[in-house]
Amino acid sequence: EPWFFTVRGNHEQMMLDFFAQSLAMGGRVAWQEKHDFLLNGGAWIERELVDHRRRLGTRLIEILGVLKIQPYLLVVGSGPERYHVIHAELSRSSLACDPPVYGDSDIDSDFSELEGPEREQLAESLCWARRIMHLRATSTWPERAPHLSKTYCGHTPAPEIRRLMSHICIDTGAYIPLVSGNLVDPEEWGLTLIEPATDAVYFARTDERAAHASWRAGL
Repeated sequence: EPWFFTVRGNHEQMMLDFFAQSLAMGGRVAWQEKHDFLLNGGAWIERELVDHRRRLGTRLIEILGVLKIQPYLLVVGSGPERYHVIHAELSRSSLACDPPVYGDSDIDSDFSELEGPEREQLAESLCWARRIMHLRATSTWPERAPHLSKTYCGHTPAPEIRRLMSHICIDTGAYIPLVSGNLVDPEEWGLTLIEPATDAVYFARTDERAAHASWRAGL
């Protein structure tokens, strides 16, 4: 939809990596059974291929075209109302840096001070990193970093929203009850939405036994 904006995450990157060789070969699929993309939910692409997995279908080519131009980061608004949307985190190569996360000025300059490996590391962090939220229980970092506007992220699932160094992680593991069965309490996991203008939070429980999603506000 034209009103729907997304950022690139690890699954989109895995999909692009999987098809990189195929695109270079003019659409002829180089199938790799053990590729991370197929092992992490990507098996659906089989129905989008034609000629017995040999060529990319039109819809799949269109999807890949969208993913190739998908941004790693979105900036919305300005001043006190500004916020960012990313998939994982805006961490520097070493969390021993002061500060350990990039700030608004870095974003506004398109990270102009970064070169080669540093830019590659940033892309890796934006798609894959989980260091900040994993250190939440033991770090002395504040919830809000003064140099970084609110930054909504996901990738690190937990039953509740977490805030650290201006990162607001709203990944509450919507998929976890579907893959963990009776090992988890389905009441705790689901899809979380947040409205930046009001900080209103909405939660839809993931439970195959439920006839419909239950919505709660103000979590």
